[in-house]
Amino acid sequence: MTVLQLIANAMSAALTTGRPAGVPEPKLWSGVALDVEQLPARTLAWTEETTERTSPTSALARRDVTFAVQDVVAGTGAGGSSAQELCEAFRAWSIGALVGSRYLDGAGVPLAIDTVELGTLWEFEQGEVPVCRCTHSFKVTFSTRANDAEQRV
Repeated sequence: MTVLQLIANAMSAALTTGRPAGVPEPKLWSGVALDVEQLPARTLAWTEETTERTSPTSALARRDVTFAVQDVVAGTGAGGSSAQELCEAFRAWSIGALVGSRYLDGAGVPLAIDTVELGTLWEFEQGEVPVCRCTHSFKVTFSTRANDAEQRV
């Protein structure tokens, strides 16, 4: 398993542990379209990676991977909260769960150097059942061997 996959699994665990009532359990992105009845839903996916060698002769590569946490909410919540208000509550909790995280492996060794929030994209669908899609992006920095994405350093 690559370091990227280990980090994705650790992020998923961070988004599951201690989550407030109503916040959906994260699922790794599968590409399967969801029906309104299956909402709210949360997916986690890696979307972009940049890699830079730490020096021209170094065997180390610094990797910055963008992860997207997407919440999709339909209708209204308890107390008449709008889909957007529910997405905002989910987003705010996620920021606290992820920003600054280093994601420890099973032996307690950090997988990542840092996690920072990049921004949020809000999308809306109007209809009989309004839908809000909130995609918030986080950059996770970690290092591997330059020629082996499975070898942590």
